[in-house]
Amino acid sequence: MERIVEEIISLFASQNKLKYTKQASQSKIKNMWNYDVFLDRADRKFDFSIFNKSKNKLYIIETNYYSGGGSKLKSTAGEYQYLFDLLNNQGIDFIWITDGFRLENSKKVLVRNFFT
Repeated sequence: MERIVEEIISLFASQNKLKYTKQASQSKIKNMWNYDVFLDRADRKFDFSIFNKSKNKLYIIETNYYSGGGSKLKSTAGEYQYLFDLLNNQGIDFIWITDGFRLENSKKVLVRNFFT
């Protein structure tokens, strides 16, 4: 899933004169763009980050694929809601890109975590 998403991000970034990186840690983002991100754990890495220099805007992206349902999706959704709030309070947009045939059975989990 990361490989597919990176192809899209790479093309989007190129077409829009944006910079991106994969496996974006707090220190990597600081070193690349001099942008401070305050996190709950120093070792946290995100699948991708995109930086718009002209707007001084950072986007953090996580991606995954679900071939199974159940507690893993519930746990991930809960953590991503936490990260959304943490990053949003810093003016950073958090984007979760997910897919998988088991998502169809898990719509209630996603709606409960993100739309209530």
